[in-house]
Amino acid sequence: MLDTPETPMLRCFHDVETLSTEGNMAKNNLYFGGVPTDIEIKALGEKWPGNELKHGEVLTHEDIAAAIKCEIRSNRYVGVMTRWRKFLMRDHSVVLKAFPDGFRVMNDNEKVGATVGKIDMARRAARRGYKIASTVDVNALSDENKRLYEHGVRCVAAVMLTARVGAKALLPEMTE
Repeated sequence: MLDTPETPMLRCFHDVETLSTEGNMAKNNLYFGGVPTDIEIKALGEKWPGNELKHGEVLTHEDIAAAIKCEIRSNRYVGVMTRWRKFLMRDHSVVLKAFPDGFRVMNDNEKVGATVGKIDMARRAARRGYKIASTVDVNALSDENKRLYEHGVRCVAAVMLTARVGAKALLPEMTE
């Protein structure tokens, strides 16, 4: 079943044999190690080299799907794009922002805004974690869970304190 091109799971590939140099290994790794995305990443890199992407450049879903020969918003498409975006950020300092029609290369000001947004999300998650931790009966915990609890509370407190101090530092100074 896996070696027919009509199989929905394999609809994104040019040829099943290109998945692995060892032939049947691709079939065995399909569920355990995942299917390699190197072919698609290479195709994206050839069409849009990371060092040549310019701020504000738009990559549409249709163009990307055509380059990797995969259906838009399929699990394969999402997986390949996730990996390519991580690669671009790690190796080329290029951040792609998703929007309904595709992706746009972020400029430095947009990157700062995204950073602040992620920090705000971490602060909110820390506050929710603290609320959950406040419901724990510490006396009923084992020694190991007490240590984990104390560590978790310290981490949450540090995140919340850092976010609060950082926000105050951004306020303009009032002069008379």
